[in-house]
Order: sequence, then C-alpha cells, then structure tokens
Amino acid sequence: MVHEIWACSTQFGYNGDEISLIALLYLQITGFINSGFGNSPENCQHQNSYVVVPPNGGQPVHALPYPNGIYRIIVRGSQTANIFTLIEGLIYINEGARTHYHMKEDETFYVINGTLQFYVAGDQFCAPAGTTVYIPRNVTQSVRNVNSKPVYVQISFTPPGREYYLEKVTPIHDTQPINYTRVNELAAEYGVVNLPEVDWKDLNCL
Repeated sequence: MVHEIWACSTQFGYNGDEISLIALLYLQITGFINSGFGNSPENCQHQNSYVVVPPNGGQPVHALPYPNGIYRIIVRGSQTANIFTLIEGLIYINEGARTHYHMKEDETFYVINGTLQFYVAGDQFCAPAGTTVYIPRNVTQSVRNVNSKPVYVQISFTPPGREYYLEKVTPIHDTQPINYTRVNELAAEYGVVNLPEVDWKDLNCL
C-alpha cells in the first residue's frame, strides 16, 4: 500500500525525499489510504485535476432547521478522490448546529468573519474570525452564533460523504413543521448522533 501511495505521489511531481513517514501517517489518518487512493491510475488522474468554484457557487442545501439555514456544498468527495468534502454558509444569531457527534468523519471549521461560540468535549470557547477548530470523530460538539453578526464559516469533512446527508435532509428542512424524528433517523443513517441541547454560557463572543 505504501508503494501505491508513493507511486501516486510521484505522479503529482513529488519525489521520495519529500514524502516523510509523518506525511504517510497523515494520509492514513485522514482516510487518504483507506479511501483507495493510489489503487488505480484513474484515481490518481482524478486527483491530479483541479476544481474552481466561483464566489456564491456550489450546490445550495438546507443544512440547518431554520428558514435561512442554507449552506452550499463547495467541493464534493467525488471531486477530491474521496479525501474530503467542503461546505460553507452563514450562521445567524441564535442559530447553529445542535449538540451531536460524528462517528464516521472528522470536522474542521474555519471562521471567515464574525464570531462563533463552540461547545467541544464539554468546553465552551469563542472562535473569532481567522479561527480554525478541528474536531475528531466521536467527540461531542455544538456551535452557535450567540451574540455576533451573521458568521461566515467553511467546514470540511474527512473522509467525505456529508454531502449526501445534506442533500437528503434538505427537503425535510424545507417542509414545515419539520419532522425531527426523521431528521434524527437520517442523521443516524449517516453516522451522526444528535444529543440534547447544551446550556450556553454568556462568553461575550462578539
């Protein structure tokens, strides 16, 4: 398997001296190896292509159970050789993702503007613009815009697949009243466990 990854990396213009053990371990942790990348020239060729998404591009999805909880799928797993999915959107005041954890993917947030308040593994903290928050799978999390203007955020999932859940939950969130039983069932099908809401502290996350 290492030879397959090595062969694929050389196709991208890297040489053996540039591929360290740490890099190989990173590829394994992020699902790069497990995804089958490097198993075929087709996958290597796919990864060697690039994707450009213009501003306000991507596929709209009704990600959150609020009327304006619309995100966009920017890059799909099928476009990244099944390495990651990237989404982005605005989180308005008093809105955000409910308490939950992912069993199948790690999640990374990058706050572009505004300030979010995070709950991760029992800790609460402010995340102003420029903050990156990495949350591994099986770690309880929630995020909320408590006091800020609308927060623009990008979120990546590794390995990918979250886009399929978002596509399926969109019509449920589009329909009032929202069928939360079906939302929870669908989340479970995609390895997400929804939990009771946390007690948000006033951290003055402006």
